[in-house]
Amino acid sequence: FFFLPKYLFPLDLFGEIMPSWVAGVVIGAYYVISASLMFLKARSWMSRPQQKTVQEITAESEHHHIDRLSVFKRMGSARTHAHNPFWSDTWHISTLGLLKLVVFGPILLPIRIIGFLFTIVLASLIATIAVLGLPRSHFECGTSKPLSAPRNALKMMVPLLGRVLLWFLGYLWIDVKGKKVPMSEAPIVVANHIGPVEPIILAVLTWGMPVAAIENASIPFFGALTKIFLPIFIDRQNPDSRDLVKQEIESRAKAVTEGVYRHPLYMFPEGTTTNGTSVINFKTGAFNPRLPVQPLLIQFPHTPGHIHPSWGHPAPSLLELIFRLLCEPYNRCRLTWLPKVEPVSPDEMTEWPGPKIFANRVQRIFAEELGTPTTQYSFEDMKLMQEALKFSSRKLALEQGGAAVELKVIQSIISDLDIKDAKACLKRFHSLAKTKDGELTYEEFEEAMGVNEINNLYLTSKECRRMFDLLDDDQSGRLNFREFLVGVSLFRAASPDCSDTFEEVLKFCFRIYDTEGTGKIDYDHATHILRAIKPDGTEEEWKATFNEIDKNDNETLEESEFVAWAMGNGKDVFQHLNFVFSPIVDERQDTTRSSDPLTEPLLDP
Repeated sequence: FFFLPKYLFPLDLFGEIMPSWVAGVVIGAYYVISASLMFLKARSWMSRPQQKTVQEITAESEHHHIDRLSVFKRMGSARTHAHNPFWSDTWHISTLGLLKLVVFGPILLPIRIIGFLFTIVLASLIATIAVLGLPRSHFECGTSKPLSAPRNALKMMVPLLGRVLLWFLGYLWIDVKGKKVPMSEAPIVVANHIGPVEPIILAVLTWGMPVAAIENASIPFFGALTKIFLPIFIDRQNPDSRDLVKQEIESRAKAVTEGVYRHPLYMFPEGTTTNGTSVINFKTGAFNPRLPVQPLLIQFPHTPGHIHPSWGHPAPSLLELIFRLLCEPYNRCRLTWLPKVEPVSPDEMTEWPGPKIFANRVQRIFAEELGTPTTQYSFEDMKLMQEALKFSSRKLALEQGGAAVELKVIQSIISDLDIKDAKACLKRFHSLAKTKDGELTYEEFEEAMGVNEINNLYLTSKECRRMFDLLDDDQSGRLNFREFLVGVSLFRAASPDCSDTFEEVLKFCFRIYDTEGTGKIDYDHATHILRAIKPDGTEEEWKATFNEIDKNDNETLEESEFVAWAMGNGKDVFQHLNFVFSPIVDERQDTTRSSDPLTEPLLDP
């Protein structure tokens, strides 16, 4: 621009406004300033941490915990859960990515952003005209109707503009493999969900009806873009919305097969976005009708230095993601239509758990075709990641430490745990973990437990250390949120009325007091438990109780003997457990507890 203005502007395009060499200087100055600003802005993105690779995680998982708790054994490997499917690869930018942004951004951004905004506004205007005059009831569950022919004619222009929009986002060509089956054979299209691009792709490809939050319909001007596709709206304020949506999906799917609607339903059964490294737990909404579905694989092939449009937690903001897509010369997308899948076994045809069995089979099909594992991560884990973002001082640490914990797996073992309990536990974990890495050190754990070597109602430092080591499933020397959540949830769920969970907790407690890890407790260690449970007893009474528990008269207590006795004295043991472990379970408890466990409130069930 500076040295070759005559070659760039041989016809003096700017006429009398300015000489061509001045125009060259202006454009050159714009390029240098824009590139510099982009560099300064994006340079900080290079310092954002990257998630560990699968190889690194596998290497760490080789450190086996010899003395693992049974609850952890049932949950699987200590570190296979470390690979977070919500961690967006786009959050970090490589050196090559930064270089491409600086070189191509100043040229592409002004052209594409003008075309991008113009296309959105034009599509919104057409959609607004198409739905003008339609009452709210036309889009509500149970009362929705197909669009009339004139409105459908206008609707046809919106997907075409959507393809133009994808072009401005850098998707100049989309590779499509396979063949879409007729709607009468598969009225529902299910796809994996990576980021904000797939809804546009599916709208362009299928012209179909999605499931969307009803709040989207109220967005001025742009809400019409949602309405034009006749989505099934979810109203989170309405307690009956879940059942209404379920019924609407079934009725719409059947109406599609009968030809009432001209386009299929399409859904993302994962319920949230992932980075594509695994296929997370499928929700059953698309499978409740127990009708055939057609899977659509959406992939964004990319090499290092190229952008992958995943959008999760942690992830760039939506504006940053769009900005980077606009500045990328060429983005790749590959779509693969798979053969239709229909419920075949009698189990899949049952009202319940038929849809769940059907959903699990389709999830496995996706994983096999994508070459990725299936996991039990779910939308609830995403909610935990979002909750972690509220703790700004621990934001990075909690994201790295793993607020996503495969909650469904833990719930399958500790059934009383729900998302509210998990959020409360995350808050408690945050209040205890004061170090920058967001994991709980032993010193912080010991301080929280209120270790007391004199008062028998408290754990000693040896017992506290033993408890910490048992919870430290990956033997990292620190407790991550997953390990903390399992321990706290066990104690929260412990109740004499729930024999399985209570027995699990009793085995855990036995191993805490078995500080040497021998599988046996002698009288000196046993008295610590007996004194805590019966603080007003005498030495003779404690010895008599010890002999009562010691069924084989070998002067030591074995785990089975202790558990059998404790199950028969559930109330007293339960009160002791409430008192000893309340500091990490209940934020309302203070480390300066009274000396009488009977004066302490029981745990909130």
